[in-house]
Amino acid sequence: MVRLVVERVHGLIKHAGRNDLIVDIDKIYQCISINKEYIKPNSIKNNVFKIRDCIIDMVKTRYGFWENAYIIGGYPFKGDREKITEILSCSYTYRSN
Repeated sequence: MVRLVVERVHGLIKHAGRNDLIVDIDKIYQCISINKEYIKPNSIKNNVFKIRDCIIDMVKTRYGFWENAYIIGGYPFKGDREKITEILSCSYTYRSN
């Protein structure tokens, strides 16, 4: 199952299991730099988005042996949410604060 989670609160991740794939742009920034969460320098933005796109492509092609995939992101525009859910054939959870 693939689920697009549209929120900044990581509440649904507590339901994720050890074999689940989590794609979170903020965590990718943190993972490839020494910066703390939510510090996103423009100098590595292209690298971060390329990594995110690679992982999303793995989700799209169902590459690997993961059970569930969670795509975490802001996606404030309905059109963006609909586009990615169509590409990935997934459902989404949208929570506005």
